[in-house]
Amino acid sequence: MTALLPHVTASEKRELQRELLSSPLRREIFRFSEFLTPHSILFFKDNENKIGAVETLVGTFHGIDRATVLQDIWSREREGALIIPTGVAVMRSCLGSFHHLRVALGICPKGIVNPSNPDHRTQLFIILAGPLDQNHLHMNLLVAVSALFHNRRLVGKILKCGSSDEIIEVISNAENRRNCSRSRLYRFGRAIKEFFELHYGWGRR
Repeated sequence: MTALLPHVTASEKRELQRELLSSPLRREIFRFSEFLTPHSILFFKDNENKIGAVETLVGTFHGIDRATVLQDIWSREREGALIIPTGVAVMRSCLGSFHHLRVALGICPKGIVNPSNPDHRTQLFIILAGPLDQNHLHMNLLVAVSALFHNRRLVGKILKCGSSDEIIEVISNAENRRNCSRSRLYRFGRAIKEFFELHYGWGRR
């Protein structure tokens, strides 16, 4: 049956994604799981360091200048690190060389030493990278991620997962449940978005 369907190239998929996400009818709440792939989810041992972990995660992004992406990530990290109290660090990059949003997730149950974290160790590293001219899409995904990973029970489940596919399933199920309380999550997301814009200028750059 699939042989009868038209073939869609990678560039066409990226363009379709941009059109869907930037249209006036786009969903108010993004699904983080839709941006994840088994290839972009990595497991780290407790002897890994932060710089090495972030470099490895950025290495899952193909067809880009990784050195430039890392430079942008560290620059934004110096401006203001985003640490979620559940042991999650969110790091981002917005560059003109990107054509679509990319996500990578690093997991280390015992934690990796992170000077930006008041608790000193981080168990989940999330890398968000997207086009500079589509910063509102990046911002909406950032808000969705922040609201999602404030859930300690979800983070605990992720840390117990043994495979990338299992992690995607756990996150997707959590997003399905949270859509049942859309209005409450939407208010929480708006509060996070306003905080980022006020204190960091994120969403305006």
